Amino acid sequence: MADSVGNLLGPRAVFVYTTDGGEVYNVSLDQSVATAVGNSQSSANNPSIRATGRRPFQLRYILCALRSNPAVTKRVIVGNPGNVLFARDVAGELTINSVVWDITGRVGEKASFLVPTGG
Repeated sequence: MADSVGNLLGPRAVFVYTTDGGEVYNVSLDQSVATAVGNSQSSANNPSIRATGRRPFQLRYILCALRSNPAVTKRVIVGNPGNVLFARDVAGELTINSVVWDITGRVGEKASFLVPTGG
């Protein structure tokens, strides 16, 4: 169950993550947090990717600060590149389990490539 500030303590579910290039993956996320940001639950047999992984890319996310205590922060993965919370370039807020968070930043996908060496 999620605590009063919406930390990652709740049950997990599988959600759809669409890359900037259009590939579709499944990612396991905290259900209350992922639902609050508008991610769609997956019922398809897509390849899985880790939410904390860095290869082949790091997932896009928004940065949030707890309105009542801005020292408490969190990252929230956004599965759809067109999600209004991620795509718009203005301040916003997100409510998770009746707790209000201010959106303080957005971080896009970061691709990682392994480059062969020598020959």
